Amino acid sequence: MKKLIFLFVPLLSILIFWSCEQEVLDPGFDTKSSVHKEQMKFHKSKLQNRVLLTEALTDNVIGNTNVRKMQIYTPPGYDRQGDESYPVVYLLHGLPFSEKAFTDISTWDEWVDPN
Repeated sequence: MKKLIFLFVPLLSILIFWSCEQEVLDPGFDTKSSVHKEQMKFHKSKLQNRVLLTEALTDNVIGNTNVRKMQIYTPPGYDRQGDESYPVVYLLHGLPFSEKAFTDISTWDEWVDPN
């Protein structure tokens, strides 16, 4: 019975990994070409710092300030007046952390490995 388990588990693992969908790369896409490098210079992502003043938090019971600092990430190719829509991810850092809790590695716990 144990021999069957040792045979069955690797076989099942191979089948699971084999069935995973792979993203097909465009054969005409060359990441090392100078054209691609020029496009990447033009379409860089940005991390912007902004301040939001909100009426909803003015004079709140807890005493939190109504001024909220935030960081906004815009993906490569983002155009504010463009017609393309993008998915949004909200990262709420919570108190007592700042808006840089997710981007400043020095504020992360020691068990978080960014590499």
